[in-house]
Amino acid sequence: MKEVMTRNPITINASRKITSAIELMKVFDVGSVIVEENGKAVSIITKKDIIHILYHRYENMIISEFIRKYNPKKKLKTIIDSATVYDAMKLMEEEKIKHLPVIDKNGKVIGIITATDILRKVTHVAFVDPLTSVYNRRYIDVLYFKLRKRYNYVLMMIDIDNFKKINDNYGHPFGDKILRNLGNIILQSIRDYDDAIRYGGEEFLIVLYQTGVEEAMEIAEKIRKRFSNLKYEEAPELRVTVSVGIAQAVKGKGLWDTIKLADEALYKAKKLGRDRVEVNYLRR
Repeated sequence: MKEVMTRNPITINASRKITSAIELMKVFDVGSVIVEENGKAVSIITKKDIIHILYHRYENMIISEFIRKYNPKKKLKTIIDSATVYDAMKLMEEEKIKHLPVIDKNGKVIGIITATDILRKVTHVAFVDPLTSVYNRRYIDVLYFKLRKRYNYVLMMIDIDNFKKINDNYGHPFGDKILRNLGNIILQSIRDYDDAIRYGGEEFLIVLYQTGVEEAMEIAEKIRKRFSNLKYEEAPELRVTVSVGIAQAVKGKGLWDTIKLADEALYKAKKLGRDRVEVNYLRR
């Protein structure tokens, strides 16, 4: 949490006017100001609140008065600094908030975590696999929330064929090189807004948004061919291949259901001889 949050958030005493909070937000270019009273955080003013305040001409009101009059039952949501980023995301999702103050064990505000913090810091530090440059398995938690109410995507499961034998015969550094190559080819083959995750040791999960099965098959074939055509100085005779399973999301089936369908298609590709793409067509 401490690595992701913004430290020393902007605070204001509840005895000040709302205009002071507006000035602080403008000067420091922040999206929220934490309201304190008697040394404790009691509320928060965000840009969304400012629109409401300006529309109703409340800007000259004392902050504490505004809270008592218009937000008397609104309890400030905070999170302890020992919690995980996942805990923060869950709370922000449940409460439909974008700014979450972080407190220490004594209740003192020491930071704030926002949706922007998570996008900028978490996805590029905590969720990226350093070897392949795609997201790591922990990104599945983010993906779950991202896809909760969406069905306009196709999943692709990619697995390197006979990878254990390659590692055993040529060594782990060579195996790492193969994984890096596949990660690069995947990232070059999908769009910026698609997601690629290292799902297992040599297994990758791809999320293609606003894509149909036919287009997904074209992308899968492109990845399969490019990867199998790679040559390695360490083993000129070696041809490394991948098997691919594809499944389209449908209403009523969540992320894990669709992953299972794609995994079944991958298993079929393996069973039919590897180095091929198979689709699990689910009847709607």
